[in-house]
Amino acid sequence: MQVSIEHVGLTRMERRMLRQNRHMRKMLAILYLSIAIVLISGLLWFVYPQVQDIRSSAQAWRQAVPEYQAAFAPYSEVRKQAISPVTLRPPDWRNGIPVPSNP
Repeated sequence: MQVSIEHVGLTRMERRMLRQNRHMRKMLAILYLSIAIVLISGLLWFVYPQVQDIRSSAQAWRQAVPEYQAAFAPYSEVRKQAISPVTLRPPDWRNGIPVPSNP
């Protein structure tokens, strides 16, 4: 039987208590880790669909971030005006993909 230095001079009962203490700490660590995993996964389960909804809907994104509207207001004003096909203009974006304009 291997005896560590901390066990020298201890009674059998004291060694047993140390073993149980180590076992209890290990079980508590596993319990706390599993609780943390459950809480994090529950939080992601609740938050992720809402993030996906905002990302998939451009209108919801503009409403969620008012700075977005302020930043792109000049661009939307330019888009409303009639632009001749000769001038360069930014591509038309649909679902995050630039759509080539027909000349």
